[in-house]
Amino acid sequence: MFALASGNASAEDTARLVVDLYPKILRKARAANPPAMFSVTLAGGINPVR
Repeated sequence: MFALASGNASAEDTARLVVDLYPKILRKARAANPPAMFSVTLAGGINPVR
């Protein structure tokens, strides 16, 4: 599961961020042992939630 951290991004900015990070999101998801949860920041960070 991936969650976008709260921020003041527009829908367009959020969509662009997800599209740009999609390959990295897939790599993180495939490498994780379920259940796994990550936060996605507006700066482009993908961090595991513990």
